[in-house]
Amino acid sequence: MLRSAKLGACALTAALGLVAWQAPVATGQDPGGFIPKGPNDRIASPSPSPQDPSPRLNGMGEGKDPPGIPPVWVLHFKFKDPRIVKVKVPGKGERLCWYVWYQIYNFSNEPRQLIPTFEIKADTSDTVHPDQILPAVEAAVARVEDPASTDNIRNSVTISQELIPVSSSKQVRPVTGVALWDDIEPDAQRYTLFVTGLSNGWSIATGNNPGPNGEPETIVRRKTLQVEFRRVGNTDRIEMVGTPRWVYRGGPLVTALKEQPKQNDPPGQKKP
Repeated sequence: MLRSAKLGACALTAALGLVAWQAPVATGQDPGGFIPKGPNDRIASPSPSPQDPSPRLNGMGEGKDPPGIPPVWVLHFKFKDPRIVKVKVPGKGERLCWYVWYQIYNFSNEPRQLIPTFEIKADTSDTVHPDQILPAVEAAVARVEDPASTDNIRNSVTISQELIPVSSSKQVRPVTGVALWDDIEPDAQRYTLFVTGLSNGWSIATGNNPGPNGEPETIVRRKTLQVEFRRVGNTDRIEMVGTPRWVYRGGPLVTALKEQPKQNDPPGQKKP
């Protein structure tokens, strides 16, 4: 089952009133230092982008939000480099499947709903691969990453069904998830991962092409985490290159609206 875009139409309408955020100027304000980090863990903390108009993030930072801008939040993202596992996928046979294990930490002032979108693009193709719901692969990953079943690993649908609890310096409360693929190009050398949904930051601009009624099209972009990876030699080992960065990514408003589930769909529901 392929992953579809996931904000409901009512949520999109509300989100269109938001604009993007900026991280606190002082690096010492980043609470990411309270996140436990193992030898294979990487942590993506908030950082500013050129489109960010607000000097505040999660209620921290100098200055004030411009008038009419709702409070802006962002979630910390801890992850491991993509890993490959061979699994028998029902209806497809034995497949080399990719997965990205991650944990979400919420240092904002209230619980947040995470409706994530994970996409991978290889350097050998223009195809962008959204993550998939693959129960057999999810079970295989859980046996490797959580053999004691203590982390309650969620997929991109189930992680949206409960709010991400607030963490603090006294108590961190991670929520663990996994993104899965069975269709990534095996011969590529470089890959780009895009993760959307970690923030309520939006950017709206007028495009150069006409909209459906002849008016200038509206371009909606969301704050997105971009991470670059490379293949190590001719092996199945994939490792991060450089530093994760925040970009704005999206498309015409009419496309975004078409991709939304109906308002009576369950939150985060994915369709085949």
